[in-house]
Amino acid sequence: MEQRRTTRHFSGREVPRELIELAVQTAGTAPSGAHMQPLTYVAVADSDLKARMREAAEVE
Repeated sequence: MEQRRTTRHFSGREVPRELIELAVQTAGTAPSGAHMQPLTYVAVADSDLKARMREAAEVE
């Protein structure tokens, strides 16, 4: 997590919940404006919901 990475290619493999929780914990330690931590993280497993979220984001 010490280097920034951006990806546009995603695997269809399931990610263990423990890794998702570790990623959220790590992200929660990132600096924020005035150290207020105004971020909310949501992990979505349902592929249909993820597709609808992506469509809605692309419309925005």
